[in-house]
Amino acid sequence: VALDAAAQGAVLTARVFSEPAGLEVAHVSKTVQLGQGTTDVTASLALNAPRLWSTWDRDGPSLYRLELDLCGAAGSGLASRTTFGIRTIELRRTRTETRFFPNGKPIYLRGATYWPDIYLSKVDRARYERDLAAAVRVGINALRVHVHVENDEFYELCDRMGIAVLQDSDLNWAFPTDEAFAKRAVSVVGAMIRRLRNHP
Repeated sequence: VALDAAAQGAVLTARVFSEPAGLEVAHVSKTVQLGQGTTDVTASLALNAPRLWSTWDRDGPSLYRLELDLCGAAGSGLASRTTFGIRTIELRRTRTETRFFPNGKPIYLRGATYWPDIYLSKVDRARYERDLAAAVRVGINALRVHVHVENDEFYELCDRMGIAVLQDSDLNWAFPTDEAFAKRAVSVVGAMIRRLRNHP
């Protein structure tokens, strides 16, 4: 869907809701000017005392939903929705230990590498739900995704079930050191970060 390029004074509205209750916790609306081609638009809002995301065995998986709407004068518009979590993470590594500190508190990760099938096309939401529920039943609070990126449903379910994800890139072995490969690597890893960055 494209807004009319001639639209002046389009209205951008951003709302944040707590999940799963659906209570609005932040809101901002502003008029923006749209020109020909691409227009960068920004809006800022703040969550007062946000609930932090954590694993199921700690404080639990608190999530929020962001809804963005951009409406032109003629009523045409664009809409986007995304779910996200808020947390801090720190890795402390010494010669004798490696420890993670989500939200400033140390945690003992009880995890496994997750590779449900050779072909991602054979894995659906029901399979993820089955596997992740089994992981929680046996006390797993973290899963490592080894040298690939899972389907979107996997990350969504881990967010909602309070399972931390340690995400590899597929660049885990020996590779060329020339500039052309370095540029390609930055592009591949950058695409993965953009895809997964809203997942806590």
